[in-house]
Amino acid sequence: MLITRARLRAVRRSVRNVARARIAIAAAASVTLATLIGTSPAHAVGPAPTDSMLISVHPDQVGNPLLPGYLGFSFGAATVAADNYASTDFGGYLKTLGPAGVIRIGGNSGDTTFWTSTGEPAPTWATGGTITPAKLQHLATITRGAGWKVILAVNLKHPDPARAADEAKYARAIFGRSLLAIEIGNEPNFYYSGVPAYYADFESYAAAIKQAVPGLGVTGPDAETNHSSWLGGFAAAEAGQPDVAEVTDHTYPASVCATR
Repeated sequence: MLITRARLRAVRRSVRNVARARIAIAAAASVTLATLIGTSPAHAVGPAPTDSMLISVHPDQVGNPLLPGYLGFSFGAATVAADNYASTDFGGYLKTLGPAGVIRIGGNSGDTTFWTSTGEPAPTWATGGTITPAKLQHLATITRGAGWKVILAVNLKHPDPARAADEAKYARAIFGRSLLAIEIGNEPNFYYSGVPAYYADFESYAAAIKQAVPGLGVTGPDAETNHSSWLGGFAAAEAGQPDVAEVTDHTYPASVCATR
């Protein structure tokens, strides 16, 4: 059942200066809008269908608003490596979503991109591209302009805590306080045998990041599709750790993956 924007604008105009309006929506294919002006039924535009639902519209009242930062937008780290924002209106798009939100940069390409602050050549496994301070700066210009914050993933599949700490240090300097946290790895259940091995590397990364950028939070385990053992094991191991800003998990309720 579809109500066009033009029809919706017409209804809004008719109820703007009245105390109450009723819209009768037919359950059949056609839609009948019955607008009552004042309290007299003589002003009704046509009778309401027998099989209908009455809705009271109060343009001067709003419901419970979403809290600032509720909205999120996620994309792969390879997008940062591509650094092609100049050909898009990404900043304008973020503003249409809301005045505040969180961008999470990670995905599978978070473990196939290579970070360097010294211009060294990328290794052969870096099929997602190379991320540099200049590329983070381009993204920061957009996110600051939109008023959004950032969670940035660092590569865990190819372990290098010192490199991750270096990226975190540059990210803090570039994004400032709009950098909410560092995500250590993406879906590590695909390349770790279990939580204990992952947790050991996670702690090495967290310690290096904490030394390089005191006070910057980290997130994990970012396991794929509701792995309860990873969530429970990680939460138990990290209980009371102030450096963990968020316990995270991935789920895809509105998508079809493989044969499921």
